[in-house]
Amino acid sequence: KYIKVPGTDMNASEQTILGTAHVVIAGEMTIYTARDWRDRLLIAMEAPGDVVLDLSGVSDIDAAGIQLLASLALEARAAARALRASRSASLGA
Repeated sequence: KYIKVPGTDMNASEQTILGTAHVVIAGEMTIYTARDWRDRLLIAMEAPGDVVLDLSGVSDIDAAGIQLLASLALEARAAARALRASRSASLGA
């Protein structure tokens, strides 16, 4: 599934492989986009299984983007799920 956030350069695609949600993030993860990213990523976190974030397409990240990733890691830990950041969403990355 491919998600385009209207009015921004933000893109995300998501697919599930072997019970793991793979989310490809492209565009900025900054104070200006963090709220939209949080909404999109929380949807991915609702699916069962672990989550892999492909951050190779992130063009810019600031403290708000880092804070969002840390918050998602805490939520995953509380749910006894793994959240992993990767340079590629493929299983071998």
